[in-house]
Amino acid sequence: MRALLVLWDIDFEVGGYGSDDEVRANLVGVAQERATGTYATAFDCRNTVLIGDTLRDVQAGRKGGAKVIGVATGSDTMEALRAEGADAVLPSLQDTEALTEALSSLAD
Repeated sequence: MRALLVLWDIDFEVGGYGSDDEVRANLVGVAQERATGTYATAFDCRNTVLIGDTLRDVQAGRKGGAKVIGVATGSDTMEALRAEGADAVLPSLQDTEALTEALSSLAD
């Protein structure tokens, strides 16, 4: 349930940002470390989900140790995001039930 709390009540303090590291995949580890410190729960590849709309987002999540939900709201198609290795792919984030189902399917 923590994933849903973070999703709806976004804590920007625990994110990983371009100013933290030039290598996009390293930002996953930065966010995991911050979230672990803030929430006193270990965040790792089992319970970290990156949601992104580009192939680079999918690559970063996979390389950085996160599960990935691709969202085809950018220039990349659902098929391209899936082929790049996204664990789940959605056409948009408008269908909150589909997003919740995708998150649940990736839970341990």
